[in-house]
Amino acid sequence: MIDRMIADIVFILSFVVVIALLVFGAKYYQDQQNVRDITFSLVQHVSTSGTLTTKDYNAYRRDLNKFGEFDVVVKFSKRLDDDIYDHFFNLADILDRRMDNNDEISVSIRQLNEPFIGKLLNMPIFFNRNQKRVDPGIEVLYSAPIDARSKDIVDGYDVIADIKNNLTTPNVSIFVSTKLNLSGKVYSNEVYGDTTDETQPFGDNYIHPAGEFRKEKILNGDNSVTINYYQVY
Repeated sequence: MIDRMIADIVFILSFVVVIALLVFGAKYYQDQQNVRDITFSLVQHVSTSGTLTTKDYNAYRRDLNKFGEFDVVVKFSKRLDDDIYDHFFNLADILDRRMDNNDEISVSIRQLNEPFIGKLLNMPIFFNRNQKRVDPGIEVLYSAPIDARSKDIVDGYDVIADIKNNLTTPNVSIFVSTKLNLSGKVYSNEVYGDTTDETQPFGDNYIHPAGEFRKEKILNGDNSVTINYYQVY
């Protein structure tokens, strides 16, 4: 009778453990996939935008923290010549920095806390002291080259043409920030090129035709449109 009771208890406990393994195993797999997806999305975004902003990085860390504690290493590789790179690991040297074509960005993460599925697998009923403990912590590494010609990068020719085409559009204003005038200048149906600061190559508001500008389009609450151009090269 006692043997039967012990057998029943062992069976019930085994059944509970198997169910727990299935449930937490599925959760672990989903968490792992989510971590991979958000890390891939971040690297892909940096690859196409050419910048890892502080805002994007902080949002990524907040999303990552939903799935555990992670050590995150970001590496920016600045291309100097063929197969020659200068590597940066300090976030102060990476965040909000404009990256150029053929530079590289890498994000690697390693989970610091043991997921619950690991605690189950390392229980005495599964784990032998002579065996190596199971470590199912999530590890991810993604790398990508930088595409300097992202969809929001336009030439100076395009900026000048946009200002010219905007002369008869009253609800659109164009803001242009150049390397020599970071504060920028607003063009609200105004002509470009009628002042010396716009016609001289070293003028504060000179738009270099071959320069590269990052374009942002903002729809304001009054249905007016603001188009921002920031010179990046």
